[in-house]
Amino acid sequence: DGFIQVYAHYLIETSAVVFGFAEHYRYTRDDDWVRQILPRLKKACDYLLQWRRRNQRPELRGRGYGMLDGAVADEKDPAPYFFNSGYACAGLRGAAEMLARVEPETARALAAEAAAFQRDIRAELAEAMAGSPVVPLQDGTWRPSAPPWAGHPGPLILFGAPRTAYSHCAFPTQDSLVGPLWLLYQGVLAAEDPLIDILVHTHHEVMTARNVAFCQQYYSRHDYAHLVRGEANAFLADYYHSLSSTDPELYSFWEHFCQNEQGPYKTHEQAWFLMQSRWMLYLERGETLHLLAGVPRAWLEDGKTIAFSGMKSHFGPVTLRVQSRLSQNRIEVDVACPQGANRGLKDIRLRIPHPQRRRPVEVIGGVYDA
Repeated sequence: DGFIQVYAHYLIETSAVVFGFAEHYRYTRDDDWVRQILPRLKKACDYLLQWRRRNQRPELRGRGYGMLDGAVADEKDPAPYFFNSGYACAGLRGAAEMLARVEPETARALAAEAAAFQRDIRAELAEAMAGSPVVPLQDGTWRPSAPPWAGHPGPLILFGAPRTAYSHCAFPTQDSLVGPLWLLYQGVLAAEDPLIDILVHTHHEVMTARNVAFCQQYYSRHDYAHLVRGEANAFLADYYHSLSSTDPELYSFWEHFCQNEQGPYKTHEQAWFLMQSRWMLYLERGETLHLLAGVPRAWLEDGKTIAFSGMKSHFGPVTLRVQSRLSQNRIEVDVACPQGANRGLKDIRLRIPHPQRRRPVEVIGGVYDA
């Protein structure tokens, strides 16, 4: 019937796997592979759409209208998590991309479904935040909070409803790790959306220490939010403080900060650390390629070089070389993305963090944005 489930009682895997298909296609543009998996891909998409339609009932407005319900992690809450619906929406949108040249009519239908799904998710999140308590921030302001699923009165840690919040050695686990901040990574919300601005600030102050989540920190996507919002320092605080928790001999990661039966070899943590490292150097967002969004200033001290060649991206292979010649008052950059124009690349944003925070007097080959 199109349902995909591998682990325990988790109901997020159909959404996430379809999203993964789309990511694979963005790297390969392999239409023959799409034709090969087409019947199963359409079946999985149909399963997600039927699941969504079951919840398109008027009485669910404000409680998960049009969203997917069910457990997404170890906790068995049969709830309409933003995490699951965000992946489903992104997966349907990605499937439309995959089918654009193979089955255009189906692609248009899936794109329309994904757009409607996106509107419903945002409306449900806005409603959930409107019904959640405000929380105080260190600057003296108060901002709205948000629950991990639609219809719940605020974050679980605020106990707006009688239930257990403690899980996996911490209290903010579900609020932080499978909460609505994932919607930015999933492309459901834009970086400039005011809801994202609120979520980033409240998450940072209430659910992190040194900007690191209290448990299984590589599940929390505030790292990605910081990068696409241009907040490199906040990203680096998370990156290096999280890295300091690794095994100092093997550089392997525990699932939790506390010792636990899963042991120190957790491929999920290893993989997301590598993805963070890749995002520091380059990441795609829509039609824009962001370069060096998260590198520290120390990486551009005089005489240092940052370089990679032929790295795979949604826009084809990317080659970059940055040579710091501060003694000559120059930083030289060479960028090549030869297939970019044919793959939808419209803009390149290159961040050059000067070690002494100096600003350029001349820029050749681009437009400077202070």
